[in-house]
Amino acid sequence: MLVDGLTSRQIEAIDALLVVDAELGVMPLAWLRDAAGAPTARNLATLLKRLKFVRDIGVGAELADRIHPHRFRQLAREGAVAPSFRLSDYSLRRRPRDDRHAADRP
Repeated sequence: MLVDGLTSRQIEAIDALLVVDAELGVMPLAWLRDAAGAPTARNLATLLKRLKFVRDIGVGAELADRIHPHRFRQLAREGAVAPSFRLSDYSLRRRPRDDRHAADRP
């Protein structure tokens, strides 16, 4: 399963990307996807804040190696065009308990 090896804190942080944050006023994922405009100092500072936010989750890029490259590209394409609220369907907390470990079954 893709989340195998992640800590509960990391999984919770990823799931929290799909819940409206009171401080941001939107889902953190929507905030992260909102591209900065012109290359100004303010926009660069905002970009660095977003980068820190993602890095603080602590998921390494090697996680992508667990997914077949074609499937990874498909997920990236879907994620790029889907509104943030639709992506909550991918959340572990939204899946039935039995589906969470379906890959572990014979």
